[in-house]
Amino acid sequence: MVGEYQITCDNTFIGIALQNILQQIKAEMPWRNLHLLRIQVVMAKNPVDELAIFSDIDINDYDIILCSAFYYSIIINFLPALRNKFLCLDSDYENLRRNIKNTLVSHDRKESMAECHFPALTFTSGEMAFITDYLSCLCAKKIARKDNCGVKSVSNRKRLIMAKVNSQSTLQFWVTLKFLMIFDHPSLSLINTQRTARSTQRWLFETLHYEVEHRFA
Repeated sequence: MVGEYQITCDNTFIGIALQNILQQIKAEMPWRNLHLLRIQVVMAKNPVDELAIFSDIDINDYDIILCSAFYYSIIINFLPALRNKFLCLDSDYENLRRNIKNTLVSHDRKESMAECHFPALTFTSGEMAFITDYLSCLCAKKIARKDNCGVKSVSNRKRLIMAKVNSQSTLQFWVTLKFLMIFDHPSLSLINTQRTARSTQRWLFETLHYEVEHRFA
């Protein structure tokens, strides 16, 4: 909790900035009881730690969730029903104030993005099989052996799936898939892996810089 408002934030500077923003909005919207507003700031040193935070919170406990541009872009592109709850933290002070105010106005009007039409994210059965193997931490050689194909074929399949989810690196790809699974994206509903965001952190940090890029180059 930060100050007089219900702000959950580990960064003191951002917490103070949000307090000031809410004070300004309170003056502009005196009828709005901002003391009941619940804000969560998801901010960490890297996307993996931020993913762990997302896996630990219940988004229904908050009215507004502030996150990095990376996660906000996933929300915008693939989870439009959540657009009215998430805001990008990577904004300057004035834009952040304006975005929070606009979000409060849309909440008052009970607007929803759930019915907005966005390009559907779907995967073929072959792509789903690859994603399941990938999230189970199988390397390219093991997947190739399992599917009776070449390693290059596996790498090409991975690149095509990465393009579908707008991922530019192995880290972005893994985090994006896990994030979509946390929020039960229908395209990944059939995948049932044993690993959670936290239990896979050790694997990520042990392999990312040494093996993953070589396996799936």
